[in-house]
Amino acid sequence: MSASISADDDPNFNPITSPQPDDTVFAGQYFDIKWTNNTPYPVSLLLYYWGTERNWILADNIPNVGMYHWWVSDQIAYPTLVNTPYAGDPNWFEIHIYNGSFRQAMGPNADSYVGIADSVLKMNRGALWFNITAPIYSVQIYSVETVNPTSFSTISGGTTETIPITWSTVPSPTNTGISAPTHSGPISSGAGRPSQRLPTFASISGGMGGWEDIPLGKLLWMILGGILAGIAIV
Repeated sequence: MSASISADDDPNFNPITSPQPDDTVFAGQYFDIKWTNNTPYPVSLLLYYWGTERNWILADNIPNVGMYHWWVSDQIAYPTLVNTPYAGDPNWFEIHIYNGSFRQAMGPNADSYVGIADSVLKMNRGALWFNITAPIYSVQIYSVETVNPTSFSTISGGTTETIPITWSTVPSPTNTGISAPTHSGPISSGAGRPSQRLPTFASISGGMGGWEDIPLGKLLWMILGGILAGIAIV
């Protein structure tokens, strides 16, 4: 019966109620993902990173009961962005809910799928956008130039940074069922990025507001990003 449901991005399909936009979720803890279960069929839950369109399958083909007790793995190098207009803006994650089994629909490449599969399954995007605070981050670097002794540009690269854990954690479950994707950067697959995504400190036009309206931390990130982008060989 679930196969008769059309594939599209439907905001009324099992809408996510938790996390909420701008929420912070802490790695090393459990978090209850909640939604309004208005269809009778099993669902799949995916963590989606808007910056590079990565996906992590959190739960596949589970009973549609309106809640999932999510172990937020502290072993994943959650990505963040530097040297972009979005530097300093932490709210880059979404929860996507799909009708039926994501793995069955997408086949052997389901765990490495990049993009939004709304052309394959009915789905809904929720929690636009929230942050994950974690001990490990994979830093996505765009167009970084060095001065001496050489100069190079990286379209999409990364390093791994370890940050001290400053929040309470609980023991990791034996099997989280989650693994990091194997790809390391943007891949053209599935739907593109939503055009409405803007930094939380930007105006609708994309221009900057008054400096006094920008938090100090984000302002420093913006200044650093501008300096890095403007460095050239001397």
